[in-house]
Amino acid sequence: MNTVLNSALKLTYNQLSTFAGLDNFWNLFDTAFGTQYNRSGAEILRLQWLSGDFSQLPQIEILDSNILGGANGAYASSENKIYLSANFVVTSTAETLVGTLLEEIGHFVDAHINLSDSAGDEGAIFAALVQGNSLDTQTLQALKAEDDHATITVNGQNIQVEQQNFTGTNGNDTITGTSGDDTISPLRGQDQVDGGAGNDVLIVDYSSNTYTGTSPQAGISSNVYNNGNGGFDGYYSAYYNTSYNSDQVSFSNIERFQITGTGANDTIVTGDGNDTINGGAGNDVITGGAGINVIDGGAGIDTITDANFSSATTALSIDDSNTAKNFTLPDGTTITNIERFTGLITGSGNDVINFSQRINKSLNTGNGDDTINAGLGQNQVNGGAGNDVLVVDYSSNTYTGTSPQAGISSSVNNNGNGGFNGYYFAYYDTNWNTDQVNFSNIERFQITGTSANDNIVTGDGNDTINGGAGNDVITGGAGINVIDGGAGIDTITDANFSSATTALSIDDSNTAKNFTLPDGTTITNIERFTGLITGSGNDVINFSQRINKSLNTGNGDDTINAGLGQNQVNGGAGNDVLVVDYSSNTYTGTSPQAGISSSVNNNGNGGFNGYYFAYYDTNWNTDQVNFSNIEQYRTVPNYRNKC
Repeated sequence: MNTVLNSALKLTYNQLSTFAGLDNFWNLFDTAFGTQYNRSGAEILRLQWLSGDFSQLPQIEILDSNILGGANGAYASSENKIYLSANFVVTSTAETLVGTLLEEIGHFVDAHINLSDSAGDEGAIFAALVQGNSLDTQTLQALKAEDDHATITVNGQNIQVEQQNFTGTNGNDTITGTSGDDTISPLRGQDQVDGGAGNDVLIVDYSSNTYTGTSPQAGISSNVYNNGNGGFDGYYSAYYNTSYNSDQVSFSNIERFQITGTGANDTIVTGDGNDTINGGAGNDVITGGAGINVIDGGAGIDTITDANFSSATTALSIDDSNTAKNFTLPDGTTITNIERFTGLITGSGNDVINFSQRINKSLNTGNGDDTINAGLGQNQVNGGAGNDVLVVDYSSNTYTGTSPQAGISSSVNNNGNGGFNGYYFAYYDTNWNTDQVNFSNIERFQITGTSANDNIVTGDGNDTINGGAGNDVITGGAGINVIDGGAGIDTITDANFSSATTALSIDDSNTAKNFTLPDGTTITNIERFTGLITGSGNDVINFSQRINKSLNTGNGDDTINAGLGQNQVNGGAGNDVLVVDYSSNTYTGTSPQAGISSSVNNNGNGGFNGYYFAYYDTNWNTDQVNFSNIEQYRTVPNYRNKC
């Protein structure tokens, strides 16, 4: 037998003899094995240990570490045999081996005197008591909650065993795992844990920590990072009293985590394995990483920073109210008692995401026809595949300054894949803080502006725009849109009324205009138009403002006054009249020459193309209209029936 193992056995026997001679032997014995055991059998064991007779203890067999699944030791009652990991025996000291031997002897004692297995890891409890360690209530509860059962295969035979896990104390522990799949619970104190090789689980439970202060901050602090070797290194720490004493575990080579938070505001980060997190009370922030996780935020307003719901195939409805949300996903992930999400990936359902808080968020809604309101804050939205709607509502923003300019600014660009990329942003206070959403793969928009002067652009889908108060400029794009300019002098840059079959009468006075078109488009509370396409009616367009405009009046016998500014007019089909009135121009110089200059040419299609322009001030600024497909014209004060 291995020399170190022989030395360990001698130390083990000595400790058993000493333990048997303690005055409180039976109290300690009851702690490990309960009170319903075979007392006479236990008395025989005690007498044997006192006399130095250990012949009744199980035989020991050393097995390949892989057979034990990474455990250091195990006991099989069916074989009445203790198994030790070959790698563990070779690399351990005699003192280290003693703890494992005592734990497996504890499993033997339990099987010898009890008809059924004692609760939890009675072997670990027995080993700790024999070695003179004091077990407080929390440590004892943790050990009694352990499941130490496993099945191993020896020579083709499946054998049920009780095996050793790693449970520390409430002191300062240093725990080193094996090359197998270890479960390590260091409990409280200033602990150092190295999981070693294998798929190791770290259990951290700081739920008994009662410190609730803010300086320093109560609750768990954590730092977890990939070590590049398939595992994670880092730490968890939490203060537990007003003297700023803390529990902390610094760890390396851990693959999975089971974390229980405090009653304060915890920040809990885990790795990319299948983790279990219970935030407890407090407003917790949880980052569960990849993997199939079980997350319970507990009481409080809890936030997940990286909720991965990509396996969901049904529609999800998620908001950031203070109401707890619960989800069970097809991959086995469960989320309970979570109120808010700052990182969210959804699946293939038609999801509805409706956030409102001023919190920075990242949202990816995957497949499906999703409706996404990222709320306030600095947000990133990817609609993914499907016909997705982006909702932006900045109506609560109260900043009204001009330097920088209040109101929504926007940029919307076709991404070439059937959707749109871009951004919306708006200042919300005098410190020039902004709300902004950067988006991609969005097909439709629902935009609500501020009370200031908004510049709102959307795409070519069926969009809904409410400018709110202020003098807004709206570019709704193609599509069947619902546009409400709200209060103020509002302008549409691309009003497409081409589906209209009746005559339209449109001016650019400060009176709100309302239109409902055959294709379903509705325009309300709009005062001005700088881009306009009309339909087949005999339209009357009568503009006067010095604003640059583009007008196309389609079919019908239209009358078109583009007003002042740099204007483009296409009369389209029909017998169209162009009205040009530059009578308000006051420039009277000779270099350049004051007055109207014009060019009118027959276009060969029954109409005329050309231009009129005139200087209107001493800075040589001009009003000009370039026109096509015009059959008649009027200039003020002169009038001619034909060009």
